[in-house]
Amino acid sequence: MDNLVLTRKQLERRREAGHDELAYPGTNAAALALITGDRNATEWNPILNECAASAEVRRQRVQDFWSRVAVPDILLLQCLFNDDLESRQEGIVAAYKNVIDETGTSNEFGSMTVQLDLLADKLRIPTLTDLRNRVRKMISIQAL
Repeated sequence: MDNLVLTRKQLERRREAGHDELAYPGTNAAALALITGDRNATEWNPILNECAASAEVRRQRVQDFWSRVAVPDILLLQCLFNDDLESRQEGIVAAYKNVIDETGTSNEFGSMTVQLDLLADKLRIPTLTDLRNRVRKMISIQAL
């Protein structure tokens, strides 16, 4: 069974169990879909909207790094599915900057950039590569 199928099953199991934290199983599945060539925005936008709603509920309950970073992660994936990353890049960079400015450990920032690296390396979209590089630069400045 491939990773996309397994990740989608994890999302479905959480949904069926009434689990309210769906953001990361959903975003992981969406990222894998993009990487494997599934760019069906009609299918993935509702899932990402559900992830955004789940992330908002969590953010109201818990103010941690993962609650904050879910916002730009979901926004980025939505833009990739809708082919509007170029026009929305500044907003996404600003959302990541908000996360970086708040606080985070080097491991948390590293985990955040792993998905950006994976998407940038696999999708080879110049705007995405630029966004990833800008986020990495903000993290390196924050570390000073």
